[in-house]
Amino acid sequence: MVTGMIIVFGTTCYEAYGETIEDVVTLNLPHNGLTSTLQTLYCFAIIGSVPIMLTVPFNNIEDMPCFKRLPHLCSEKWNRYLMRITIMVLIAIVACLVPNFGLFLNLVGCFVSTALTFIFPVLFYEKTHENEITAARKKCHVALVLSGVFCGAISIFMSVGEIIAESGLSG
Repeated sequence: MVTGMIIVFGTTCYEAYGETIEDVVTLNLPHNGLTSTLQTLYCFAIIGSVPIMLTVPFNNIEDMPCFKRLPHLCSEKWNRYLMRITIMVLIAIVACLVPNFGLFLNLVGCFVSTALTFIFPVLFYEKTHENEITAARKKCHVALVLSGVFCGAISIFMSVGEIIAESGLSG
């Protein structure tokens, strides 16, 4: 259902704006107060979602022995906050310093999204239900993984092409 919604939304936006469509579709909207409000609220939503996405990596870092050996400048709670703030600032600096960071994110997304959507779920299911999988289902799983790898390869190829075109390396 979500995939269908994304396809319909993406197709509709492409049909409306054609080749001039921006990476972030809100940039195609007319520049007025409503659009500025929408973009501001969208920024707050993204800013609010980053700490949620980083909760697991933060917890993993905090459980590492090297983190526990760091000098405690203040209480353990404040050391955790300081580490999290430091990581967020470093991420922001990298995002600002890397030219065409969006293209780099596209490339990373090609690998990660393909693996998380098509490959890992099938492999985990196969591992946890290995005694229950029929030959027909096994063939479906292979087809799903192969289609994911194929689509991921196309995405990687397109992202690398965009990076090369944007950097001026293409002859």
